Order: sequence, then C-alpha cells, then structure tokens
Amino acid sequence: MALITTKALEALRGTDDGKRLPDGGSMFGMVRATPDTKNHVSVDFQWRYKLGGKTRQVRIGSWPKMSLKALRDERDRLAVEVKSGTDPVQRKATEKLKIEVDQVEAHNKQLDRLEVIAQQQARLTVRQLFKLWRDLALKQRGDGGAEAQRPLSVTFSRWLATWPWRM
Repeated sequence: MALITTKALEALRGTDDGKRLPDGGSMFGMVRATPDTKNHVSVDFQWRYKLGGKTRQVRIGSWPKMSLKALRDERDRLAVEVKSGTDPVQRKATEKLKIEVDQVEAHNKQLDRLEVIAQQQARLTVRQLFKLWRDLALKQRGDGGAEAQRPLSVTFSRWLATWPWRM
C-alpha cells in the first residue's frame, strides 16, 4: 500500500471532508475540513492494533500540527509499546487518572491548609477579647468604659493577656 505524501496532504480541499486515507502499518488519516474556510483541512491520524485478542484504536495526532515523519515515528513507538504488552489506550487513561488524583490531592491539601488558617484566626487572646468588648460594648457608656476597664487592666497580667481562647 502506498504511503501518504506531504504533497498529497497539501492538495486536499474542503470537498475531501470525511475521506479516509490509509498510510500502511494500520495507520490511517481522516480528513477534516474547517467549516469557516474553504480550503483549510487537517488530517487526524489514528492507528489500529491488536492486543490480547482485541482490536483497539488510538489517536496519534493531526497533520499539519505534526509532520508525517513525526506521526509515523509515534506509530512506531506505540507499536514497540504494544509488542512489549502495554496497551497505549490503557496507559493514557491511567496517566490521565493519575493527573486527576494529583489535582484532587492538591486541592484537598489546600482545603486542609485553609481550615488550619481559619482555626488560627478564630482563636482570640484575652487581650483581643477585651479589646473587642471595649470596642463593642464599653464605648456606648458615657465614660467610654474607663470605669469598667481600670480594674480589669490591673487584674490581667501580661502572660494571661496572651492566653489563647476559642470564640
């Protein structure tokens, strides 16, 4: 069977949309025309292989994004992988799942970190509680809370004022 040439691919037009182009070695290309332009086409190459009695098909790439040589080299690399007993479709699915698992783990780690930060911010010292009480309740008094603050400020020592309390 004759191999596809770059000249033959460059000669394709929008009217060739859906055409199947065999390239040998169980590789073939499907012509796809872009609807908005008359003569812009791409060819999506796929490769068929048998593994474990099953016929599988894997996408290799598309022309003109990849050269014909690069597409054929990728097919040959996948053929070596199949000969060693590895299924390229299964490998790609496993890699995709691993990426998704890594993203979920990173997201969960970020959520845990944010939860710790929120817990740390929710903890107030006695000094902060006293200031909050002063700002919210004592400022409404006629003396601005001076009479209520004096005995408390004397009572609390510096080490007690930094004691963390949950709110």
